[in-house]
Amino acid sequence: MTKQQQQSRNNLRSLGLRIALGLALVGGMSGYWSFAVSGTSSSLRWWGNWLQDVGTEMLGAAVTILLVELVIYQKRDEANRIDQALTRRREHLTSQLKRARTRERRQKVLDRMAQQGLLADAWLYGVDLQQVTLDTCDLTDADLYEANLSDASLQGAELADATLRRTNLSHANFLSANLTGADLVEANLDAADLSGANLKNADFNQARFSRNTRLPDGSYWSSDTDLKVFTQDSGSEQAIPHKA
Repeated sequence: MTKQQQQSRNNLRSLGLRIALGLALVGGMSGYWSFAVSGTSSSLRWWGNWLQDVGTEMLGAAVTILLVELVIYQKRDEANRIDQALTRRREHLTSQLKRARTRERRQKVLDRMAQQGLLADAWLYGVDLQQVTLDTCDLTDADLYEANLSDASLQGAELADATLRRTNLSHANFLSANLTGADLVEANLDAADLSGANLKNADFNQARFSRNTRLPDGSYWSSDTDLKVFTQDSGSEQAIPHKA
């Protein structure tokens, strides 16, 4: 949750509490005046009964608002605790991943992270992920800056808005992967397979390709390739990629 969203929620909560307190105050005053006029003329008694009814309604509304606010607060507090626990768990497994010395060990850690949904938003800066399997994994918004994903399998993976800047993706398999909005600036895509991949809005500025790089339509990259055919909704001009 962003600071702006948190501030907005706090403001709404404060407003709800002020409304509840205002209703309670009005209800209390109405009850007091109804009691004060209870022994006077019939017309004043009518007003007294009306004020008593209004006071009861106001107090009831105030109690309802306070109870609703309490429930919302408890749910919000529980959601925050869950988010914090997931963040700590992600950081713990990411640390294990960075310390892993073998591909097999790294794969086990990645599998655990994938099962728990902890790869999305993960910070995997510079991690060695050579030859790992991440098929159909959710790596949305993951930061893989300068990571090594050479020979990795990412078939059907979700990589929307992921950071793959200066990442080694040589010989990686992105068959039918979603790379919408991904940052692949200066990435190494030598002999990578992008068959059927969604590259809309992806940034390939200064990325390195080779004649063995397979494009989404099944063709191979060449110096005449116009990447805007695949990233045409990006809204910006892409630089011609470098030949590996």
